[in-house]
Amino acid sequence: MQLVQNIFGRFGGRPAAAGSDVSRRRSEALAEAFATLAEVSAEPEPERLLRTTVDAAVQMTGVPAAVVLVDAAGRLDRFAAKDMDARTRDMLTEPEVLDALVRRMRAPGGLFRTDDLDRSVAGAAPPGGLVVVPIATLGGVLLVESADAVLDEDGIGAVGTLARVLAGTIERARHVASLVASRDELRRLCADVLSRRDEELGRAARELHEGVCQRLAAANAQLEALAAQLDGRGSSLARLRDARALVNGSLGELREMSQGLRPTVLENLGYVEALRWYLERLRERSGVALSLEVEGGEDRLPPRIERALYRATEEALAPTADASRTERLRVRFRREPAVVRLQIAGTAPESVDLVAIRERLRPFGGAVEVMTTPDDPPVIEVRVPAPA
Repeated sequence: MQLVQNIFGRFGGRPAAAGSDVSRRRSEALAEAFATLAEVSAEPEPERLLRTTVDAAVQMTGVPAAVVLVDAAGRLDRFAAKDMDARTRDMLTEPEVLDALVRRMRAPGGLFRTDDLDRSVAGAAPPGGLVVVPIATLGGVLLVESADAVLDEDGIGAVGTLARVLAGTIERARHVASLVASRDELRRLCADVLSRRDEELGRAARELHEGVCQRLAAANAQLEALAAQLDGRGSSLARLRDARALVNGSLGELREMSQGLRPTVLENLGYVEALRWYLERLRERSGVALSLEVEGGEDRLPPRIERALYRATEEALAPTADASRTERLRVRFRREPAVVRLQIAGTAPESVDLVAIRERLRPFGGAVEVMTTPDDPPVIEVRVPAPA
């Protein structure tokens, strides 16, 4: 308040004490503005913040008000006004006025009037002048038309408080916007990494199947032909059969690896058949007891959604490979008109990478959720839209 008193002393005259009704109106307007600014502080754009501020300034002072923000180069960035005449609005957005405001608000001294600016600027201001509240951290000002009988010490103090709150709120909004932009960029990067990973897995699967596996199959055929020529030569034939067994074993392992990288059943028959195939392999590998329910039909989904859903299913079911941690696994697939749901009970949610599942499904509008009830084990539900 001392600063306000000092500055008002420069303006001349002694401010009149605000009546109880005026003080109450200002307090209510300030409280309402605080609540609204806090509510919208997460918005990436400050337009609503500026509108709320000028509305509150007018309500507190009873005179027209405006907020002017400039960028780093001193050019107009944002502008909001209420009850100001067109001439004043135009004056506040003129380059020479903005330049004068920027130079003055960067100087020490706090509040000032348009009378303190260049004569050419002051002459263009309304007859009563404008009281200007610098918002230094934003590169801007809050202006209210001067009316000494109304804009007393308490009024100027309230407007100054409003300006500081606006500055802090917009700084928070910009910080939130920066965080949101970083989050979105990370999500795009994550989606790109997952997409490239799937492409690499598909390429590796093709190379295994069409390259290494084909050559091993050809080598096995040559060994089989050679075995026919060695008929009757016991030791040589035994070694040849051992070699063929090794080749066949390696061929089987590579084909299994190729299927894991890119299941042909998923590409050819769709997600539900791929789910059955995957669960059977899981049963054979881990010995876990499991059941599968399929409801609502098995219509194909778009290939990209089927691949994303299958990889999400792998993430959700991978921990069940450790049979010691899973007594029974229940899987339920349900096809609804607008959504596909996969519910998994028997997998500990804390052992599942839910973030990886969520980010894999996000580009398609999918989601993952852990549902719990008092008497039942937790259920991991994976959902994706089912386009017509």
